[in-house]
Formats: sequence, C-alpha cells, structure tokens
Amino acid sequence: HPRVRLQRQMCIRDSTNFVLDLILLLSVWKIRKKETKLKRIFFSAFLGALSILLLFLPLTKLSLFCFKVLVSFLMVFVAFPFGEVDDFLKDVVCLYATSVFLGGSLSFLSSVFGTDQKGLVFLSDGMPFSLTVVLCISPIILSGFVRFYRRTKRDAEFLRVLEFELFGKKYKMNAYIDTGNQLQYFGHSVILLYIPNFSWLPQFYIPYESVAGSGVLKAYKVNVRINHQSYSKRIVAIVNQPFKVSSAQAILPAEFL
Repeated sequence: HPRVRLQRQMCIRDSTNFVLDLILLLSVWKIRKKETKLKRIFFSAFLGALSILLLFLPLTKLSLFCFKVLVSFLMVFVAFPFGEVDDFLKDVVCLYATSVFLGGSLSFLSSVFGTDQKGLVFLSDGMPFSLTVVLCISPIILSGFVRFYRRTKRDAEFLRVLEFELFGKKYKMNAYIDTGNQLQYFGHSVILLYIPNFSWLPQFYIPYESVAGSGVLKAYKVNVRINHQSYSKRIVAIVNQPFKVSSAQAILPAEFL
C-alpha cells in the first residue's frame, strides 16, 4: 500500500538520520575533546533527526539550506556547553567536516554497490539497507577519520621549519620534535639531520647507542633558525638513514616544544 510504504520509508529515514547525527556528534566530541553529557548528545541527535520534517514544508532550496544550517548550529549548541564564540564555530566546522567526509564515503559505497541514493538512504532492489550501512560501516569510517585527524594534529604540533647554513650551503627542511631524543654532547642537546650524500669532514664526532646498535656521528656547531627564531652555535649531527617520521629531515630535542 502506498501509504504504508511511505510510512516505512519515513521511519527508515528518521532512524537513519538519528544514528548518523549521533555518530557525527560523538565524532566531534572525540575530536574536539569536549566536556559534555551523553544525554545532551542523544537529545541533540534527536533534534537533528526531526529536521526531516522540513521536507514537508513548502521551502525553496535556499530556505531549506538556511534551515539546515540553523539546525546544525542548534545541534552543536545543545550537545556541547556554550563558551567562547570562536570555540563554538570550531565545533560547527568540525561537525560539517565529519559529515562531508561521511557523506562522501557513503556516496562512494552506493556507487560501488550499485544502489539508488536518496539523501543518505540507500535502496538495493527496492529494499532499504541504509541502517545496515550506517550501523556497520559509518563508525568504522569515522573512527578512521578521528584517528587520522588526531595524528595529523599531533604531528602539526611537533613539526617545525629548520634553517641553517653549513659549509656555505643553505638548508631549509622540515623538522620533528622527538621527546625521546636524549642524545647529548657534554650536556648540550643535539639536533639530528639527514642530508643525503653528505661527505664533509666533521668538526668532531658524537658517540651514540641505540636499539639498532652503536657508533659515531659527524657533528658540527652551526647557527640555526627554527620557525624564524634564531639560535646560535647549536650542535647538529648527520645520520646515514632517513627518519621514519613522514616528511621530516631533522629531529629536534624536546627543548624546542
């Protein structure tokens, strides 16, 4: 019966919206490390799910878009205690970023499985399986996004730009602050550099021991700039192998945090 079918589709859409909004808000909670209560997040997701009622109003596309923006602001306001305006806007941006990522991933899945997509509801041979997709796949997708975001944010906090001049040649490279770098030379911390095909004679040698073995490193005293701040006569040592940290050509001691 058409009416029963419509009610069934509405129930599926509403349930899907609730679960999606709940997952998105939980992701924002984890990414932004907000202090809130779970009941606020559940209530906010419920309000977001009610936004499906907007489809029954005679709204233009622009009006519908504006209402959806207002709903997203309301969801963030309800889910997390309001503090600074800047912090609130960051929460809203985070909500939109996670929703775009999730929506794009689900759209990709719909094209892979050859399904028809209506919003975030998918049909396969006339049978809806959106809840299955949301419940089983969405948490996996967003957990990966959260881990990627945190790793990227952590790396950004520890990344620096290192500049120096050695034997008349100027170098500019990405540097990573490694709190585990305990190498010292007569009480002075050491900056580790990877410069391929480096063959200059050292000013002095620095002995080292690591899990991989022991040996000596070519070392020099140079003036360096780290994020445009100058440091004079810092000890740098040349290593033979590239670092495992992505894009880093230098390892800085913890003092540069």
